[in-house]
Amino acid sequence: MIKTPVCIVTANSKPLNALIYSRILSVTVTDNRANEADELSIVLDDHDGALELPKRGVRLNCRMGYLGDSLHDKGDFIVDETEWSGTPDQITVKASSANFKSNIKEAKSKSYHRKKFGEIAAEIAKNHSLTLVMTSNLKNIDLSHVDQTNESDLNLLTRLAKQNGAEMAVKKDRLLIFAAGSAKTASGKDLPTITLIRNSGDQFRYSEQDRESDHTGVSASYQDTGKAKREKAVSGEKGKVKHLKGTFANKEEAERASAAKMAEIKRQMAKFSINLAYGLSEISTESPIKLQGFKAEVDKLKWIVEKATHSYTKSGGLITQLDLEANIK
Repeated sequence: MIKTPVCIVTANSKPLNALIYSRILSVTVTDNRANEADELSIVLDDHDGALELPKRGVRLNCRMGYLGDSLHDKGDFIVDETEWSGTPDQITVKASSANFKSNIKEAKSKSYHRKKFGEIAAEIAKNHSLTLVMTSNLKNIDLSHVDQTNESDLNLLTRLAKQNGAEMAVKKDRLLIFAAGSAKTASGKDLPTITLIRNSGDQFRYSEQDRESDHTGVSASYQDTGKAKREKAVSGEKGKVKHLKGTFANKEEAERASAAKMAEIKRQMAKFSINLAYGLSEISTESPIKLQGFKAEVDKLKWIVEKATHSYTKSGGLITQLDLEANIK
């Protein structure tokens, strides 16, 4: 049975008026990863000039799904750009994830000495009125010294997460820090695996990357205070080894950083993109995906969503475009 797509948008917690709803041509939500803001784009028909240009700073909320089913909340967004174009006359409203409008992206300088990763994350979350969702094993990682030099809190957390084999994201007023590839919701719960067969989409593309994927190992330098010299921690195998920049404070931090980079290289070895003719608005970044009915080397890999784009149109319904990366550990 063909279901009727539904898209509901509110402005400052109030429903859009009937005139605006009748003029909606398309609504697109782009769910980005890590330190990139999610995006909302709305295109309106203004053939008779009856619409006013929307004001910047308006808070929008978008929910998508199908009539009779629970709608999926795609988040809150703040309008930061409006565009009027023609012919035909149209108004395009662009908005970015509300959590990225705070000073979390402003550069600052600060130092943390003998802190746990969780303590740094908790302080930053509190400063930006975010709820921290972080696994205990990541919280308890000891960091001997961290310098934040002309760097935003967002970039600092992204850097620390990468060095420790984790992902960082800001979603729905929550600061999420979780093991890379572990697939968590905004509340910290495990995301369900979604199976996609070849008939799920009308277009797909599989590619094997050859940028860093030919590296067999990763090395990170650290200062050995006992020997008063620099040593190296290596993850992977000998051969073509990638060397990380900088010097880490100790062996443990160097080992975590080299292992995290090696895992990242493995995840980037293969990419897959697919357009779903029947949109699945419940899919978000980090969702685990199982592919079936493609080539054997594609089906055998575990996949996670790197980027999800959901588009609603009155003429074409609801479609979803997914960019996946192989979850190789």
